[in-house]
Amino acid sequence: MKAVYRVVQNYSEKEHGRLDHPKRIIKCVKSFKKGAVFEPKTLVKTYFNEIGNEEKLSKRGNQWTVTEAIKVGRTIGLLERMKSEPSS
Repeated sequence: MKAVYRVVQNYSEKEHGRLDHPKRIIKCVKSFKKGAVFEPKTLVKTYFNEIGNEEKLSKRGNQWTVTEAIKVGRTIGLLERMKSEPSS
């Protein structure tokens, strides 16, 4: 089963506190929009196209950034892991 996540709320510094992480991880966390459903693999591609090129990240660096952002998102309650893939 593939990992699929749903964004349950948008990041708010007022609600979730200040994040003590590198800027690129914070930027990725802030890009999560309430109601969105995604696979990490898809997010890596999207993030790289939108932001990764600006910061000149390698594919590996981009994967690490997204993985860390997902960990942060789950920890502060922005993301929840879904049991199965969303139906199209």
